[in-house]
Amino acid sequence: MKKKLLIIGGIVLGVYILFNVFWFVWREMKFNEYVLEGMEQVDLSAMVPRYYYNDEDGYSWFVKYPDYLSFTGNITVMVPTIMDDEDVHFDDTLIIWPKIFGDFEYGMFIHEGEDVFQIYIDTQGSAIDSDADDLVERHKSNVVILLQKANENWKLP
Repeated sequence: MKKKLLIIGGIVLGVYILFNVFWFVWREMKFNEYVLEGMEQVDLSAMVPRYYYNDEDGYSWFVKYPDYLSFTGNITVMVPTIMDDEDVHFDDTLIIWPKIFGDFEYGMFIHEGEDVFQIYIDTQGSAIDSDADDLVERHKSNVVILLQKANENWKLP
């Protein structure tokens, strides 16, 4: 009986180790390609690296690797942020979730005044949910610019 438990424990441990190795290799291969030249690691955690970069036009770029044993990380580009003496005014942000087998899911954080809306969009910048069509249309120029910039730097399909 003790031998069976050791064998079962060994198999479970082996599967766990193999899954961890697969996850780590996949994560590195998948997300290293999104780290742009000039990006700096902003989090010292080796488990969940995060990279940040401001380009010469003021756009902010982020790469967040997946959390431990998760397959969901994201890449982000943000319209230049306006800062004044007392406040920071955020603007629209494109967030892209690379999928495990090569596809992508796209979303936007759209700022209107004090309100922030999170919506899903397609690769053409149209809202997935028709209830958000007017919101996306009001911010269409930012949506288009962010998609173009993401495609230029990350070679998305």
